[in-house]
Amino acid sequence: MTLESIYYIGQTVAVLAILASLVALYFQQRQGQVIARASSQRELLKSASEFLLLTFDNPKVLKDVRHGLMEFDSAPHETKSNFGNWAWVFLVIMEQCVYMKRDELITASSYNGFELGALGIITTPGGAQWWAHTRKVMGVDLVARLDQRLTELGGVTPPIYEFMPQFAPVENSKL
Repeated sequence: MTLESIYYIGQTVAVLAILASLVALYFQQRQGQVIARASSQRELLKSASEFLLLTFDNPKVLKDVRHGLMEFDSAPHETKSNFGNWAWVFLVIMEQCVYMKRDELITASSYNGFELGALGIITTPGGAQWWAHTRKVMGVDLVARLDQRLTELGGVTPPIYEFMPQFAPVENSKL
């Protein structure tokens, strides 16, 4: 075996080692993405649970949310404040979902559920009044996405109290 042959064997081994390292890095990166996705999904669902507790733990806020969904502009100041804060929290969660979808960090079913909830808030009579004011200060990506979906759906989406009856107006509520 000549010195040149040994050199070529060494180069071949080096190339194979580099390729093996690249394959290992690829799988490590994929594993990191899976972990990031799971972590993001878990944090999002935790935020959603905390959001629901805003009304479950406070009957006055629940009453104001019900009122705000039906009429925002002429509601008392405290009702506007409670409803606005409640809706704001959900729309901020929805904005997070928009970015997580872009980065492929959320499952389609979770995203669709949050989107349905956001549309269900802003298409109620009071929610639409609130959204007309609030959309001006929300993220442009969120506003664009919700506008796009409303256009795609022809503006026909179920109000949030149809699929979450705890938010139904008292006269329609089964609570």
